[in-house]
Amino acid sequence: MKGAEAAVRAADEVGLSAAVGGSVDFIALIPLHEELTGHLLLLLAAVEGLYRDQPGRSRMGQVVEGVARLAGGLVARPGIGQLNEVLVVAGVCKLLLVLHQIHPQAAPVLEALS
Repeated sequence: MKGAEAAVRAADEVGLSAAVGGSVDFIALIPLHEELTGHLLLLLAAVEGLYRDQPGRSRMGQVVEGVARLAGGLVARPGIGQLNEVLVVAGVCKLLLVLHQIHPQAAPVLEALS
């Protein structure tokens, strides 16, 4: 999970730099986007595994379903090299990290993925 957190921080820094008028190296966004997408897929699989017993109509079941649809759309139609795409993938990774952290059984899974 530390790798995912570091990639999200890197995306946040690029976004902050762009927001204050700094330059953005669009070529450097490509490997960051690829790294974030890899973390997105791993986090999604882990979160779906943790919440698989949640009924689909429960609040958390609906949240996980929604995030899975969003993540699937991002992976199916990537916008490689686009700042907004990198920031959106990073945001979804943040949401997945939070869902991971709040699940009661997350500690053993987090240790295994580290």
